[in-house]
Amino acid sequence: MSTPQKNFSIRMGYQPPQPVQIDSMSDTLSSDIFNFIWNEYFSDLGLFVNNEPRYGGNAVQENNFRKTWTQFFHRPASDFSSSVFTSELNDRYRSLSWFSKYDFLEFCIMNLKANTTRIETLCKHINSDVLEPNVAGFRFVKSLLVPVTSSTDLNTINTALKTSIGSGHFKKAVKELAKRKKRNTNQIAIEAISGAESAAKVFVQAKDSQKDPSNKTLGQLIKIIKDDHLLTINNAYSESMSKLYGYLSDAIRHGNLPNETEEISLAEAIYILELCSAFTNYLTAELAD
Repeated sequence: MSTPQKNFSIRMGYQPPQPVQIDSMSDTLSSDIFNFIWNEYFSDLGLFVNNEPRYGGNAVQENNFRKTWTQFFHRPASDFSSSVFTSELNDRYRSLSWFSKYDFLEFCIMNLKANTTRIETLCKHINSDVLEPNVAGFRFVKSLLVPVTSSTDLNTINTALKTSIGSGHFKKAVKELAKRKKRNTNQIAIEAISGAESAAKVFVQAKDSQKDPSNKTLGQLIKIIKDDHLLTINNAYSESMSKLYGYLSDAIRHGNLPNETEEISLAEAIYILELCSAFTNYLTAELAD
């Protein structure tokens, strides 16, 4: 995924670059999201939608409109006994809070029928064509919006989700990361480290069938990989993974944080998820060689 080229005014310093939009949404991003959704789900509609199928109308998109009207905006279906002007969709969208506009985006991606049939393809396009150019603080991973801003980190996590080892833990981590309320950052870290641990067990077993890694921790598995020369692993990298496991094992798994209700920051949780995803991808690639 290439980095979008900056506008002339930004390159020349006449206009400051757009900061990452974490707790807000610019008018440009808001419009780009709506335009993307409109083009995928509603672009063939006429001036209004009602209960009477019109000659030459698009039945799929009319159904998209009715579903959005009743299931997302929770307007009465009886409105269609007369006519609902399609322009009202944009009016209602524009009145939403910035985070509700993301709810609208997720709803459409998950519930409506698009011109592009695959949800995965849609998510990839909106990441590259809308969210990344506008420096949005969120990207789609699978079909969930998560607070990841780097395309490199996004690709790392996506690759880990597709592996045959540890992917179950990474899916749980991403699902937790996608929550906007009551997000448990400790749980994200635990699932990430558990995914890396599962991958390391499979790797050790595959490289040395005489060993039983089933009861080993990630720290012990990294030591086995290094001491038995199962993989040429950089000392600094292996030590960082071992220290990370030690911290998480002591502080989170065993409840030894200074305050037992304390959670690690979202930035820390994302960093741990990215690091564990990269480690799992590394092991998977080595097994494939």
